[in-house]
Amino acid sequence: AVTTIDTQPPPRYSSSSSIIMWYLLLLVGLASAAITDPKSRRTEYHVKSQNLHLDEILEELRELEEEFDERDLEEDTKEVRMLEARISNLEAEHDPDHDHAHCEEHEAECGGDVPECVSELLFCDGVDDCNHGEDEDDDRCDPEIVHVGSSFSGIATWGACENFHPHSAVVTITAAEQNEYYPSFVRVKGILSFEEDEHTHKIKTFQLRGLYSFARHELKMGPDHGEKGHYGVKCDFNLGDNDHADCHIVLSDSRDECAHFRADRY
Repeated sequence: AVTTIDTQPPPRYSSSSSIIMWYLLLLVGLASAAITDPKSRRTEYHVKSQNLHLDEILEELRELEEEFDERDLEEDTKEVRMLEARISNLEAEHDPDHDHAHCEEHEAECGGDVPECVSELLFCDGVDDCNHGEDEDDDRCDPEIVHVGSSFSGIATWGACENFHPHSAVVTITAAEQNEYYPSFVRVKGILSFEEDEHTHKIKTFQLRGLYSFARHELKMGPDHGEKGHYGVKCDFNLGDNDHADCHIVLSDSRDECAHFRADRY
């Protein structure tokens, strides 16, 4: 028997198979180039850096929150009083009788969160008459507000009575006495002085006497006995502390306002 050997060469790939193979190789190359593109690497680096920076900020914020929670914060009572006074004054601008609108004559507001009135005579007498004892508050009943030598000054603006330009006005306490039978008031004497002539700087002075009311935080003085001056002064310590007041120069008879000045203690 004769054995036949096939000597034909192996079949070659078809042209279509070659094209497909070349397309696959091209796609692999493009994908590899995209992965190794420098611009993509830079973008990835910036994103990671921003994420790390954000993590650091969040960690610092967490530490600050923990530190804040651990602190024993004390309330600044003076700041609170001054803010409450500002709110009350703004309300009073729209309603001049706001502070004592619900109080009877010769009564005053206790000053707590709930409106409450008691007689002016019951303030600073050593007995709690307001529900929370606001009438005996140490700051409210501090007689140092009108101690001898206290002076309150500001720039007076005249709206009536005199044709003066704005000038300095000063109220000085020269005597003070708190009677044990009427502890809610302090009897005071003082001097009101202001510049009468801006060119010669002539000073005009008036001897005054009157009362300071702890209940109303109010100083009222008129001409002293035997004095012919027709001016008085009224100062409302309504700014949240004992060192600042809204003062008014008034006609002693009618109480009509002539001038106003914001007074600071010095």
